[in-house]
Amino acid sequence: MKVHHYGFLAKSIEKSLSDFEKLGYKKFGNLIQDNERGINIQFIESYSGDLIELITPFHANSVVSNLMKKFKNQVYHICYQVDDLLATIEELKENEYLLIDPPKFAPALNCEVAFLFAQNTGIIELMNGK
Repeated sequence: MKVHHYGFLAKSIEKSLSDFEKLGYKKFGNLIQDNERGINIQFIESYSGDLIELITPFHANSVVSNLMKKFKNQVYHICYQVDDLLATIEELKENEYLLIDPPKFAPALNCEVAFLFAQNTGIIELMNGK
């Protein structure tokens, strides 16, 4: 597994982007609206190539609406790039990870992703890396 990006809940993508720009980040690609999940996404990149995914809900039933109420602006998941999404999910489930969102297409990454949870690591996202 290789870290692809860090998912960051943002009450305002514009305000978070402004603060991250002060740290040397810049926009990476265009703003993406994921209608199925009810979120807007803007990737940003550091000078060293690290990616952060700024995520904000655009309706009350968004997949992150409840998280936003609780956590506000902060990192809430790490995304790992894997060679075999289904095999990695099964391996992690055998190691006490709970599948909280099964594989489905993510327009921001142009591939299938899944989300899992473990008590001591929190939420992780897996994406097909092929």
